[in-house]
Amino acid sequence: MTRETKQDKVIEVPTINFLGEQNGLAETDFKKLLTEHLSRDSVIGRAYLARVNYGDTEQTNIALCIKKNGAVSDQLIPQLVGCFKLLFTNDNALDILFLDDVQELKIKEVCRPFYVQKIKSDKP
Repeated sequence: MTRETKQDKVIEVPTINFLGEQNGLAETDFKKLLTEHLSRDSVIGRAYLARVNYGDTEQTNIALCIKKNGAVSDQLIPQLVGCFKLLFTNDNALDILFLDDVQELKIKEVCRPFYVQKIKSDKP
């Protein structure tokens, strides 16, 4: 599994443990802002803001976890990082994870999606 680091690079992590949903006043504003951007990309199925740790470490990280249904646009990650930087200080970090089917089943046990893609209908 890969994740974005504070230096905006991709690294491999052995195990992801989903600990629970990240909530709070700032996080609610962040989720609203993210929803505006995620809804513009038709391949984003669901998104979660979760507390996670990696492997055996006790350190808890905050991760934006995305279930996608295809390739995301090149602009998506910079837009999401931009949303984060608008609301949080440089002392805060956000990991961005793209979930596979098994990981999404695990995160659903402890966290609800804050964004779910709306199915667009051709009917009037």
